[in-house]
Amino acid sequence: MKSARRAYTLIEMLIALTMLAAIWTTIALALHTLYRADRRMHDELSRANSLDRFAAQLRFDAHQARAARLVDGPAGTSTLVLDSGTPQTIAYRLAADEIQRVVTSGDTLKHRESFSLAGLKQADWKLAADTAPTVTLRVELSRGHDQPNETHTIMAAWNIVAVPRANQDKEAR
Repeated sequence: MKSARRAYTLIEMLIALTMLAAIWTTIALALHTLYRADRRMHDELSRANSLDRFAAQLRFDAHQARAARLVDGPAGTSTLVLDSGTPQTIAYRLAADEIQRVVTSGDTLKHRESFSLAGLKQADWKLAADTAPTVTLRVELSRGHDQPNETHTIMAAWNIVAVPRANQDKEAR
């Protein structure tokens, strides 16, 4: 008696390979989507971190400044210049996809720093000196072709003068 040997037919093999290809394609698409989402989240967190560092530095510099002025630059860009009453001057320049902070003392460059803002579409400086002297920067950032733009407004007061303790006691009376 011959034992029947069971083998796979060509059709069964093709069906198995097709199912395996479909599973691998689904896995590859899922991994690609996860990678893109991770990259986008990393870029947004990096940009948010850079914007936070910039806002903190601008507020610190503005609080130390005694005067602020805007200087028109090339192609309609403007530079914010903060004067501290000493030879040191701090300038914030808008460049493509970044804001540069340049500290000079007289004609000597002391420090240069860049705050990367990928997708920077528009940035506008405004100075107000009516009730409280403030500087405002409105930044519009592109988040991608399928998402709306982000708009951030950063405000900082300048010419903040600390009142000595003795003067506060006299004013309170």
